[in-house]
Order: sequence, then structure tokens, then C-alpha cells
Amino acid sequence: MWGHGAWDWVIAVAAWMFSIGVLRILGGVGAACDAIADWGRSSSRKRVAQVAPRYAARIDRTPGRHGAKRL
Repeated sequence: MWGHGAWDWVIAVAAWMFSIGVLRILGGVGAACDAIADWGRSSSRKRVAQVAPRYAARIDRTPGRHGAKRL
């Protein structure tokens, strides 16, 4: 990476371990995946309601991970 040989690997592994540690403290990788999925689902529903309100009712009846959600 930076031309220092083994120190590149030490820094890369330390950064990886730090990020995994932070994810573990915050609830784990699964919780992070669920949060990103929920965010994407809610923002896509809002976007569909703006662009194609005719289809918004159909999407609202589609159950998500936590059952059917309303806008």
C-alpha cells in the first residue's frame, strides 16, 4: 500500500479488527445489515409514493421483514 512492507499488513489488519469491534459493540453485523435493509425499504417506498402514487398502495401491502408497513 504505502511501500513499507509488513507495516502495511499490520495497519490493514488493525483497521479491520477495529471496524469489526465497533460493529460488535453496536449490535453486530446482522444488526447493521437489518438497519441498512430497513433504510433502503423505507426510502424506496417514499420514492415510489412520490413518483408513482398509483403503485404505492400495492407496495404498502407487501410485507417487509417486520410485516406490512405504512408510509
